[in-house]
Amino acid sequence: MVSFEGFSGFNFFQEDFSSSIGDFTDPWLSATIGARLAQRTRHIGHTSNFLAGQYTQDGNKVKWGTRVWPFSMRYEPVAETVSHFTEEYTGPLLDKLTAIPANSHLFNVYGLDAPGGTEYLIGELWTDSEMVTSLWGDETLFFRH
Repeated sequence: MVSFEGFSGFNFFQEDFSSSIGDFTDPWLSATIGARLAQRTRHIGHTSNFLAGQYTQDGNKVKWGTRVWPFSMRYEPVAETVSHFTEEYTGPLLDKLTAIPANSHLFNVYGLDAPGGTEYLIGELWTDSEMVTSLWGDETLFFRH
């Protein structure tokens, strides 16, 4: 996410995405949505990255006691790849996303080793193929938070 409040404009890639977005800055959202989220977790604004340490780069499962994972992750958009996204509305977001070609470098991925610690480049996010929409993605694909 970028923040609880989102961002203005129509450029999907205008901000870094992060697994830790901090607290609400809008008091109304804090009093409503924040209060509801607080019924389930003390860590509002943070998503665990535990599963990122479950497998090696080669796909081998890591033994429980030896797992290492980032405290938080930040996805930095790569400007030259997403330059066709603009601040003004020029058409539906899905049209722009499906126009991204195969083998495009979308994000540099950084991991923070501890709260207030050091951030490291830990990977890159690339497309393997052209992006497509699908009914399966609309009805079956869900992300665990």
